[in-house]
Amino acid sequence: MEWTSPRLTLLGALVGLVCFVATASHASANSGQQGAAQAAKAFQIYQKAKQTQSAQLYTDALEGFRKAAKMGVPDAGRVILHYNIGQCLRALERNREAYTAYKRALKWAKTDGHRKRVQPKIDEMAARIFGTVRIECGVRQGERVAPIDARVRIGDEPPATCPTTYAKVLVGPQTVEGTSVTYGQTATEVTVKAGATTKASLLFSAPAPAVEATSDTLGGTRVWAWTAIGLGTGLGVWGAVQVGSGLTLQDEWNTTYNEGRGVEDPVQAQAEAVEWADTINGGYLSLGIGAGLLATGAVLFFLDEDTDTASSAIHISPAPDGATVVWRGAW
Repeated sequence: MEWTSPRLTLLGALVGLVCFVATASHASANSGQQGAAQAAKAFQIYQKAKQTQSAQLYTDALEGFRKAAKMGVPDAGRVILHYNIGQCLRALERNREAYTAYKRALKWAKTDGHRKRVQPKIDEMAARIFGTVRIECGVRQGERVAPIDARVRIGDEPPATCPTTYAKVLVGPQTVEGTSVTYGQTATEVTVKAGATTKASLLFSAPAPAVEATSDTLGGTRVWAWTAIGLGTGLGVWGAVQVGSGLTLQDEWNTTYNEGRGVEDPVQAQAEAVEWADTINGGYLSLGIGAGLLATGAVLFFLDEDTDTASSAIHISPAPDGATVVWRGAW
């Protein structure tokens, strides 16, 4: 067979015939008449595909070579078939598939002569379908970008530590992703060019400066003073409303049962009495607690007359997954 020319020459046919006949004889000795017959049939399909390939009908030739490769062909025949499969795919500019076919041919190659013919085709296809990507990572600090370490990956390639270089990346658009414990995550798109080195720069965002919020009026223990005063006022108002409501219910009860029809249903009368009594008692309790909180708030307020108004503050520091909040001061 012929390795370099697309035309089928008589010499190429004779070489191919010798190869297949020899392997068929070997198969016959080891596997019987069935193996020899299969190898002979594969050679016939190969011959027809080779003629079709010479006519530049590469799609039809590809089908024939693949059909023959699926049959019981010895190693030497597999090298020839997969090599020609690669040749057809190369002519059809299906470079990735051609690369795979040449790799399979190399797998079955047992002689240096076969390997020397297949390897250049693999290198040629690799130059067409692979490129190199250099990834660098940095974070902006003022007017300059400072390099940082990060875990990165491109496409389906395994992760690596930045900076790094991926030597065999499929050509075309690829996504480069990076993750940093300090600076979070980022990604960028690159277009990998065949046989060239493409540079990918991952720029992480630096954390924003910490924000400190201070209190000008609620510094120190006055926070608790105002809290006590607020709660005391609320409870006092609530207690007054409850007492008023309970006294109203008591007046209605007296009017109904003492000045009106009397007690016709003692159980109901008792239940209504309990209701207004509980309402009045709860109101007085709220008033008492509210008064106590007001007194406590007043004491705390006057004890803190010399408080530094900036002594209490909220310190907010951005983080990759949110923010860190720290309260500082005499709270």
